Amino acid sequence: KPDNILVRAAAQAEATRDETDPERTAVAWPKIVDFGIARAVDPDQLGATQLTQAGQLIGTMAYMSPEQTTGNPEGIDVRCDVYALGVILFEVLAGTRPYRTDGMTLPDAARQIQEVTPPRLGALDRAFAGDLETIVAVALEKERERRYASASELGADLRRFLDDQPIAARPPSTIYQLRKFARRHRGLVAGVALAVVALLAGTAGTLWGLLDALEQGRRAKEEATKARSAEATARAAEVTAKTERDHARQAERDARDVSNFMHAVLESADIGVAGRQLSVKEVLDRNAARIDTLFKDRPVARAELHGAFGWDYFTFGDYAAAERHLRLAFELDSSARGRGDPATIEDCTRLCQVLDFAGKVDELGPIIQENVDVALRHLERDHPSTLHARMLLAAWHLGRHDYAPAELLYREIRAAMARTLGSNHDYTLSAINGLGLVLLNTGQYGEAEQLFRQAFEFRQAVHGLEHAKTLVPLINWANALSSEGRHRDAIEKYELVVKVGEKVWGKNHPELLSARGNLASALADGRELVRSRDLNAELYTHYLKTLGPADPDTLRTLNNLCVVLLDLQEFDEAERRVDTLLAAMTKLRGPQHSDTARAISLRAEVLNARIDSLPTSERPAAIRRCRELFARAVAIHEKHIGPRNPDTIIARNSLGAFLRDNKDPEAVKVLARVVADWQAAVPDSPSVLRLFRTSLGKALRQERRFAEAEREMLAAWKLPPHAKASNPELAKQLALLYDAWGKADAAKQWRERAANQGRESGGKAPPQQRGR
Repeated sequence: KPDNILVRAAAQAEATRDETDPERTAVAWPKIVDFGIARAVDPDQLGATQLTQAGQLIGTMAYMSPEQTTGNPEGIDVRCDVYALGVILFEVLAGTRPYRTDGMTLPDAARQIQEVTPPRLGALDRAFAGDLETIVAVALEKERERRYASASELGADLRRFLDDQPIAARPPSTIYQLRKFARRHRGLVAGVALAVVALLAGTAGTLWGLLDALEQGRRAKEEATKARSAEATARAAEVTAKTERDHARQAERDARDVSNFMHAVLESADIGVAGRQLSVKEVLDRNAARIDTLFKDRPVARAELHGAFGWDYFTFGDYAAAERHLRLAFELDSSARGRGDPATIEDCTRLCQVLDFAGKVDELGPIIQENVDVALRHLERDHPSTLHARMLLAAWHLGRHDYAPAELLYREIRAAMARTLGSNHDYTLSAINGLGLVLLNTGQYGEAEQLFRQAFEFRQAVHGLEHAKTLVPLINWANALSSEGRHRDAIEKYELVVKVGEKVWGKNHPELLSARGNLASALADGRELVRSRDLNAELYTHYLKTLGPADPDTLRTLNNLCVVLLDLQEFDEAERRVDTLLAAMTKLRGPQHSDTARAISLRAEVLNARIDSLPTSERPAAIRRCRELFARAVAIHEKHIGPRNPDTIIARNSLGAFLRDNKDPEAVKVLARVVADWQAAVPDSPSVLRLFRTSLGKALRQERRFAEAEREMLAAWKLPPHAKASNPELAKQLALLYDAWGKADAAKQWRERAANQGRESGGKAPPQQRGR
């Protein structure tokens, strides 16, 4: 405790504790147990600790008070201990010291402590704003007379804060802050003061009078002029001080009333309605409308409440309500606090997250970039709100398949957050999760799995398994396992997510439904096709009933169901379902949209799968119809999203594969373009390139262009595996190539390699990924 008996005893003996730091106090109840000075051996503290000698600096520099750093023993008393405890309290709360003295020389470290004002706790985390921020600030005052007189007083104020009683400490007045600024920047203050007084006094005589007083080097003006200047300055100071007091009182009132309102909201959850308990969402609904009435003329309080309600609605999956409240919070904070305030920047970041999950992606890009620009203009680059905004920009790049800038941003943000917030902070773990998604999409499955496992283990240790923040990296860990071809391991993880997610989110929460969709995909990849079909059908029925036939989740699930039906060779049902999908997409998006083009490609796949079962006389017409559908899908993609968009290239590959399977000599030309376009447009996805080069190699083999086929397949072998171009499958294709080429020994070697590969190590394109 800060008022430990040893500290009081030291004060009475006029001794000062100069080795008070968190390394010695990180226990449940901190106690100061030794009064020796030990030399730091941690490399991070070199230059910040010195041996004790008479008249010299002693102790750990980072925890020394400003007067200790001067080396003058006459200025040292028990208030030095108060300052050290303030540093410790700041570090324990914020996860970082108020000053960074690591590696500095003694003069530089001393100058940092004597002159630099530490950041406000509330600027690092809004949860610390108010009384707790004031207590720490008073303990860290550079002038010892303004600190708590003893550790006992500091402890008493902390107890008052914990007991929700008024604290004794008060934030520094504006006049005091101006005096401190003036002492550091005399020349600058002289010029600024002239401008202020000129505006306030409005007379030339007053201006020159204050100029003489501030610059201390000019002859005094008439006493009456100086008196009028002093009087005007005093009046202005009183107005400023009153305004400051009014703002402080209003902020305190807002915080108190917001807290009381939220307390009342929580209490209302105990009120039964028609013999039942209200759900949390019902409690939000019943109280949301009261915010603007109760806090009509108090925009900051309204913004706080709308922001809190908006994020709660987001957590419950009500994206429309979340967007409404977060937009209000953003607008109110923009007007009351300013666009560059950390609270306003956070409002915008959270609003963009909601828009992303609501599928309103078209309007996101400019908003996200503008929010980042504002944060970089008004805040430090490593400020948590700046990092949070930049992390959303990285996620935007990821969603647009711009993997290179996304990876660069995520790696930079992860390092900055680990440095400023700590390795286990939620923002740091979110950056790790985002980086893992980039690596997953670029075929770097091993590192992606390691990152997701790390994020999951950290969050499980902090929050436990039954928490939404723990389930997000668990979902993506399962995605990575599925992409590596470890389908059984992936299925086990997805099943765990579904089981725990029902408790955490509720049965019909969007996150849980998304996880069940991923489980259905993993079951299909693991060849548990019947379970996959049944789960997809169940999800489709739910989406159709709750969201309607035109919702993106409904159509995505119907698409997955069609693919599984195709794998099960249930062609009649697959054809019926895919016709429903194509009609819905055409109505929703129009006939020339890329989503419609994907449905056209799937329709062609179903027709192609049925060709062999058709009468011989009907096959040529069916082949022509398939080619027409595949070609139409490519043309729509090219027109809507461009020739080198990944979806266009994938559609062209489907056309080329169809031509190859039907021994059309045009196949080589189409598939060669696929390989060239993918290398140019998506260089960060080598596993998909392996699939495309294998497909081209098969077409070249059919044309008996064996040397070229060998070149493509051996180049593919060096790339990361893909589910449809796994190591065993590619080894088998190489064996077939060498058989056709008449190279029996090489064919035998590759056939043995295919047999010895064992379980597939390849993966597939990642399933749907979600994560904040």
